[in-house]
Amino acid sequence: MVLSRYFASAEEYGAYQAVTWFASFLPPLLTLGIGKAVYWFLPRVSRPRAFLMRTLLLCVGAGGLCAASLPVVDRRGVLPLVTAAILAVAFSDRLLEPVLVSLGRTRRLAALQAAFGAVILVAILIPVGLRRPLPDVLLGLLACYAAQAAVLVVVCLRAPRTADGRPLPTLREHAAYALPVGLGGGLAQVAQHLDKLVAWFGITLAGYAVYQRGAMEVPLFSSIAFLALSAITPDLVRRHAEGDRAAYQSLFREASRLIAAASLPFFVFFLFTARDFIVLLYGEPYAGSAVVFRLYLGLIPLRVVWSQTLLETSGHARAALLCGALLLAIHLPLSLLLLSPERPWGPAASMLVAHFVAFWLVGLPLCARLQRTPVQNLVAGGGLARVLIAAGAAAVVLLPLRALDLPRVLGLGLSAAAYFPIAFVLLVVTGALKPAERAYLFSPFSRRSARDLPPPL
Repeated sequence: MVLSRYFASAEEYGAYQAVTWFASFLPPLLTLGIGKAVYWFLPRVSRPRAFLMRTLLLCVGAGGLCAASLPVVDRRGVLPLVTAAILAVAFSDRLLEPVLVSLGRTRRLAALQAAFGAVILVAILIPVGLRRPLPDVLLGLLACYAAQAAVLVVVCLRAPRTADGRPLPTLREHAAYALPVGLGGGLAQVAQHLDKLVAWFGITLAGYAVYQRGAMEVPLFSSIAFLALSAITPDLVRRHAEGDRAAYQSLFREASRLIAAASLPFFVFFLFTARDFIVLLYGEPYAGSAVVFRLYLGLIPLRVVWSQTLLETSGHARAALLCGALLLAIHLPLSLLLLSPERPWGPAASMLVAHFVAFWLVGLPLCARLQRTPVQNLVAGGGLARVLIAAGAAAVVLLPLRALDLPRVLGLGLSAAAYFPIAFVLLVVTGALKPAERAYLFSPFSRRSARDLPPPL
């Protein structure tokens, strides 16, 4: 939204958006699970460096395939040629995270992601501010991706030569895991954008503008689950490889409980304040977007217990593909069925239903069956219930504030200032946060060093 003010024309901004969207969508789709395979194999192999170098070569080949696909994805020929180079190296953006997380270097990953985020912003704003043509702007973006690819190569070269584990997987074994996982993830990613495509063809342009404004996730809160699960994935893989099923299930349950504690209060807060939030961002004409926004918020609780992670970390790649295919198979016909002039929010509702069926009604029982354990062993039922009670009870304070009819900015500010402290207190009172976790959270305000406290999990 900010950059749209600086580009010389709407066409240039549209082309820039297309390039960044293709760079974030095509490489993960065409690498077909190679990055996900790092999570599965790297903690288990005896030659980490050799495995990473082979993975890097495979990703370079996939990057070349992405670059070669430019004429297909840009049939109108409006994107500069530099886009092909961006697509060729953009795989580094998705591969760097599994590599560093699997090597146990999460702090370095956080620092690198923050640094690259700041550098990319500067590299784009400077040429845009100087009114340079779009190819010059994209050259700055390419330089950032190339620098990230160089860092990835260095990280792979500095990985340990040897470790305790099994021999390197053959290419066939590598593909047997990566291809189904990648296809399942690709189908899920297509399904994630399918509602926007159906809405584009099924409602008026004005209606689509309203739909598109609401069809968003608050990035910080929607990514909590994926960040937390990425961080514990190597440990889940190790514990499964060691045959320690009890520790494996316990780690996943504790992670789900903490994901719920961190994300469900935001889900409840935005559920109550969705209309004011949307109008504050986009204005009164888009007040109708609040319905779609509330439906998108429903993805947050669905990701608290993410069965896809259980399938991937236990090596059941075909089952992960099944869930991804089921998600798309439900989403497409249901979107078409629900969409009508009276129900412009139908595709968003379809997305929510499809996720619930694919990953909860089918995915979770499938995980339990494959691991030969009751579903209760995979879900922290009591812990999740306490979080939900705390987050829901705190919403009582929002009702009188809404009745005061305050100015929108002031009302949202006071609502947040009242709701979140009460929600935190209730999380403590109900036992949703354990004593060690409370001590960890308060460690910056105590005399004890955070290094002397136990980790949250």
